[in-house]
Amino acid sequence: MLALVEPIKSPKPIHQLQSEITQLAGQINAATYRFLKLIAEFDLREGWHEGGTQSCAHWLNWKVGLSLNAAREKLRVAHSLEKMPLVSKAFSEGKLSYSKVRAISRLVNEESDEYLLMIAEHGTASQLEKLIRLTRRCISFNQPEPEVSRKVTSYQDEEGMWVINARLPAETGELVVKAIESIFERMQTEDVSAETSISKWAGEQMDYQLSVGHLLNFIE
Repeated sequence: MLALVEPIKSPKPIHQLQSEITQLAGQINAATYRFLKLIAEFDLREGWHEGGTQSCAHWLNWKVGLSLNAAREKLRVAHSLEKMPLVSKAFSEGKLSYSKVRAISRLVNEESDEYLLMIAEHGTASQLEKLIRLTRRCISFNQPEPEVSRKVTSYQDEEGMWVINARLPAETGELVVKAIESIFERMQTEDVSAETSISKWAGEQMDYQLSVGHLLNFIE
């Protein structure tokens, strides 16, 4: 009795794969636009408040599975869509990716909407991000320094790690950087061996905490 042998399916031509990938990418772009418009309206109407969550980002973290950082970034982009009608239209038609729109949203206004759309249509997302980053740096450089330029913020992220952002005068900033480098150097080079007593090790850890405390008090 002859066994039936299934014919071997030939792989799709490369050009067909390319076509399917780009077509699907466009559909994902358009769907992402609709998603952002929905969460922007949901946030403005404070729909998240009915669920007892503390913010829309926390609601997205709970209901959609986004990390808090990703949720906050998507909300930022979602609320900025109104400022860039031409970019938003191209995004809604699937012509621009979320990565490109996110980069544009950091700089766009009514005057730059058309120009940035032109750049986005002819460049890669990486090229666009670099352009936006350099442009923002130039704008920041040319702006006059405010009278009170010292600023320090600190918080603990979801993993319990401390995140510190500081804007300080040059001399103060140099001292702070050296102090931080000194603390990290001590922490990385120290070897708590079996011969090191628990009390000595605990005392050194307290010194580290005091050093960090004095550092934060100094720059605040």
